[in-house]
Amino acid sequence: MEEDDRRRNQNRRHQLGSESLDAGLTGQNYALQDALAKDVLVFAGSGDNAKEGNKPLAPARYLEVVSVASTTPEGKVADFSQHGDVNISAPGTGIPRWCDASFQRYCPDGGGTHTSAALASATAALIWSLHPDWTASQVLRVMYDSAGRGDDWKPGTVSTYAGYGVIRPGAHINRGLGNPGAPDRGRMPKFIQPVNHVPTTPPATPTRTPESKPSSAPAPKPAPTAASPARPNTSVLLAVGAAAALALTGAGVWGVRRIRRS
Repeated sequence: MEEDDRRRNQNRRHQLGSESLDAGLTGQNYALQDALAKDVLVFAGSGDNAKEGNKPLAPARYLEVVSVASTTPEGKVADFSQHGDVNISAPGTGIPRWCDASFQRYCPDGGGTHTSAALASATAALIWSLHPDWTASQVLRVMYDSAGRGDDWKPGTVSTYAGYGVIRPGAHINRGLGNPGAPDRGRMPKFIQPVNHVPTTPPATPTRTPESKPSSAPAPKPAPTAASPARPNTSVLLAVGAAAALALTGAGVWGVRRIRRS
């Protein structure tokens, strides 16, 4: 019985997202552009089909979306986590889940990049609650700047598998790590870099969806290189706001916007 539950859970993970980047996604594209205009950060799992072709999935591949990969408790990128265009990573294996519809017991084998996206959005929400006047660019820049990276990580590189590293909300909230930089309101996540990031490889030409509109004078993201992240610190799941139209994809999409204090 438990084996059947585990198999169903894996099947749900593998069905997340869409391999199409342009067909039938016009409404979602408009929703993403609207979210960007309203200074909302949108997170989506990179996908769980790395071993089944690793084909790019929407909406994670949109320029307006922060693509999140999954890591294991050992701090390694999970073997199912799709790679190639990842912004950041977060825990995504061994996450407790309900074993059955009766909600009587937990199983420890839940997870997936949709779970990682939820934890990444929680990190953004926590940082934004501490700095309600920051823009989306500043929140994301601090997440990148304070992310966990392994000892073998080469300065100025971005991992094909883990992006800028593994989320560490406590690194900023408890220790103040991370430089928010300029507000850069309306800048797409694909073009945001840490303040002190100096690429050691030539900048790559970013992948664009047909209707995506890059912000003015964007700074392109450096070409990715593979690297192993450090063991992450997990965070409390806290997501504020949502892009409702995007949720229809079932791809684990989470939207976060700043909290206004009265």
